[in-house]
Amino acid sequence: MSFRIGGSLLAAALALGACSSSPLRTYVLGAERSDRVATEAWVGAVTPALLLRRVTVPRYLDTTDLVVRLSPGETAASAGGRWAERLSDGVTRALATALERRVGTGQVLRLDDAVADAAAAPRELLVDLHTFECTLSDGTCRLEARWLVGTRRSLRLEPTRVCHGTWIEAGGATNEHYVAALARLLDRLAE
Repeated sequence: MSFRIGGSLLAAALALGACSSSPLRTYVLGAERSDRVATEAWVGAVTPALLLRRVTVPRYLDTTDLVVRLSPGETAASAGGRWAERLSDGVTRALATALERRVGTGQVLRLDDAVADAAAAPRELLVDLHTFECTLSDGTCRLEARWLVGTRRSLRLEPTRVCHGTWIEAGGATNEHYVAALARLLDRLAE
C-alpha cells in the first residue's frame, strides 16, 4: 500500500515538475545554405576555391549541450537550451555558409559534403577554435581561433598563411542572445 502511495506521489511530482519548467529549446548555429540542392547540381561545372576541413573545438564543448562559462574554471550546460547537432558540425556548417556568402556559391566545399573531393580545391582551410563560449556573469561571448590556409602538395598540406584571432561580442542574458552572438562571431571569423 505504501509503495502505491509513494509511486503515485512520485508520478505527480514529476508531472508537476514537467509542467512548471520551461521547454527545452534546440538551436542551430547560423543558417542552412538555401541553395544547397542547386549547388550540388552544378558544382561539377565550377571548380571550388576552398576545401573546409571539419572545424575542431575543445572536447568539453563538442557536444549538443549549450555550454556557458560560470567562472574561470567552471562551465555548465544550459538548462533551457541545446544545440541541434554537435558543436563541431554546426560550426563547420555555419562557417562554410559564411565563407560562401563572401566568395560565391559552390566555391567552398566541406569535407563532409557528398560532392567534396579533397583534390578538387586548390586551397584548404583548417580551423581550430580554442574558445567558443559565453560567460554568464557579464554576458560576453568569445571566439578565439587559429587557422591555416594551405595548398596541397603531394600528400602534405603546405601552409601559406597561419593566423590567430580573438573576437568578443555582447551576448545578453538569454540562450537566444548567446546563440546570436556566437553566430556573429563566426561571421566575423569568415571575413
